[in-house]
Amino acid sequence: MGPLEAGQFRKIDEAFKKGDLEALRVAVGDPTLVPNGRLPDGIGWCLVYAIYHSPLAFIRELLEAGADPNLSTDDGFPPLIAALICSRAERRATKRSDVDDIVRLLLSFGADPNQRGINDYTALHMAVGERDALAVYRLLAAGADPDLRTRIDDCETPHEIAQAAGLTTIASILERKGQPLRRRLRSGLTLLEDIPGAGDEVRRQHTYRIRVCLWLNGGDLVRDATNDVRVDRGSLVNGLFYGLDGMRVGGTRRLEIAPHLAYGDRGVPGVIPAGALLVAEITILEGRS
Repeated sequence: MGPLEAGQFRKIDEAFKKGDLEALRVAVGDPTLVPNGRLPDGIGWCLVYAIYHSPLAFIRELLEAGADPNLSTDDGFPPLIAALICSRAERRATKRSDVDDIVRLLLSFGADPNQRGINDYTALHMAVGERDALAVYRLLAAGADPDLRTRIDDCETPHEIAQAAGLTTIASILERKGQPLRRRLRSGLTLLEDIPGAGDEVRRQHTYRIRVCLWLNGGDLVRDATNDVRVDRGSLVNGLFYGLDGMRVGGTRRLEIAPHLAYGDRGVPGVIPAGALLVAEITILEGRS
């Protein structure tokens, strides 16, 4: 697509930031360019620009409309790598607090965690470079190869980059190649992964914005919810209550919870069977009080 006409950039940019697909098609002038065509200079690839500037729901809408999560870009920032730079202020991108959501979304639509981009980095190299331990964990779970080296410069693996930078948590995850810790915390509660947060330590009887995902032992997701939660026995099943000990704001833990620390012999009718072993992932997003 050629140079922008006067005012066209503003209209396209506004459509992206509002998450308005029909307005975007009108502003572009050629609906066939959405979602996989190359838009005018200053915009570039539709999905990547959305990752930089659009609401999460609009990124999903583009993927559902057929946007290619493995788009080969000419600037070294295919979708996964583009998402990973959004955790900080960057000239081309808006700083975002939902990078983990975008990474998970792209992977769920088949993004290749081994696709290469700038500096011949894979997404795993980039996640290490961004010091994003949670992204490292997500990418390994999705099949990222921790042994891939860059084919230029120092030809390093992600693990070598982490070691050189003193990133001990990330280096440990890479050494395990994403395999669970399986550290017993108490009878019936096992720590599978622990990604420390940088904020204040979680305190009982205080309220936090928390995201909780629950899976049955067979892998079926039965809950994915974000709520303000008071850390006490009345608000959390025992496995989550105990599993929060030592966590800090910004941290994520994955836990295996035996039935007697979860929903026991009753379960949750129609959702969680009686006697179910659960896998839980809990993220402390922010403190409330």
